[in-house]
Amino acid sequence: MVTPGNITVTGSDLLKEASRIRGFSGRDDYDLSSFLREVDTVLELFRENANTRLFVIQRYVVTKIHGEALNVIRPLGGNSTWEAIKAELIRNFGVKESYHHL
Repeated sequence: MVTPGNITVTGSDLLKEASRIRGFSGRDDYDLSSFLREVDTVLELFRENANTRLFVIQRYVVTKIHGEALNVIRPLGGNSTWEAIKAELIRNFGVKESYHHL
């Protein structure tokens, strides 16, 4: 249970948040930068527990990757780290930052 200030967040609440990660296929409908930022933000919530973080990566992150994006991470295997997945996605799809982010 996370309790910053007066807010109480349960593990169930955190998993619900992870389930809301938007899918990524490598197409232009959702850019890689946004996907990576969203996943990094959610995974930060699980930084205290490595086992839960790994579960979230496998159950909530990898399952949101589909299409061509899934084809490029599949060779990494089933127990890939987020860092390896992220690097492979960047290598294949690049990160397009807008002028606003620079």
